[in-house]
Amino acid sequence: MEIRALDGLSMALVDAREAVTTDWAAFRGRIDVARVSMPSRRRRAELADAGFLTKPARLTWIAATLDSEESFLAQLSFRDRKNIRIAQLRAAADRVRFEIVKPVRPGLLGEFLTLYRAQVAGMRNGIAIAAEHADGITDEWAGYYAVAAYIDGELVGACIAQECPAENLVRLRFAATDQPRHSSGLARALYLSAVEAARQMGYRQATLGTDPNLYGHLVKAGLFAFKWRLGFTAVPAQSVVAGDGFDEADLIIGTEQLIEPVLFLSYPCDGQPASGGAPQELRAELYSSQPDLDTRPYQATFLSELRRHALPGVRGSAREDLTPA
Repeated sequence: MEIRALDGLSMALVDAREAVTTDWAAFRGRIDVARVSMPSRRRRAELADAGFLTKPARLTWIAATLDSEESFLAQLSFRDRKNIRIAQLRAAADRVRFEIVKPVRPGLLGEFLTLYRAQVAGMRNGIAIAAEHADGITDEWAGYYAVAAYIDGELVGACIAQECPAENLVRLRFAATDQPRHSSGLARALYLSAVEAARQMGYRQATLGTDPNLYGHLVKAGLFAFKWRLGFTAVPAQSVVAGDGFDEADLIIGTEQLIEPVLFLSYPCDGQPASGGAPQELRAELYSSQPDLDTRPYQATFLSELRRHALPGVRGSAREDLTPA
């Protein structure tokens, strides 16, 4: 067993044998998550019996660009379409000017990173991933474009996207806004504009980032709700690009260093492959100490189910299955 501090999270890294033989109740208050990396398929049912749920380590959010913005929005609920339209109307009222910038030059990238770093600084365990990739974007600037939002010539938000012709998709990799526009929902309008640009370039799909599959750590569970309500579906990262991800099995022991609610997507059927080679569905595992938590933001339509878990030491049922709305 190796106990490691991982970006502010206390985690026990174990093999399958240690996972099923350890008394994890003795570790409450000392670690929050126990993890088995790349568990073999033959051990996954045994791990599930011990409370370890097999899941993709990373989730890629993907959507078809379809033939128009109207078609893209038509697949959303009335409420979600309304929220996007409100964001677009607020941007117009603030005199925001959207501009497609291709390629992304160092000057724009520098302005964007200023917004991005300020946004990440407000997160509990935020990591400025875009800053770490800045050199790569600069080196391959011809393969990137940006949707930039300006007010009176000042950058107030941007979405940096990467073209991937071999995969016939665009990756909406990084986005940030200033604080006033963050509150007004400018990010929604930016993403829709970035999808429109991808559509006009002839790309059939767009991805809205790849997230660690543990919401409540680096990012909050609200990001999950935000992305699926924009029309994107979460899938294992390795199903989009081979080698871009792998599986792991997690046991949530506590949330002292996590932000509730804690959410991740697991494989049904104890992580075994679907019959007949069909695509593997995912289900939501939601952990909270609040018995009256509103679960609707997390009941994404692409999920097979949502299961709510009471945290160790919290009164209530150990698990409650909820049907996605």
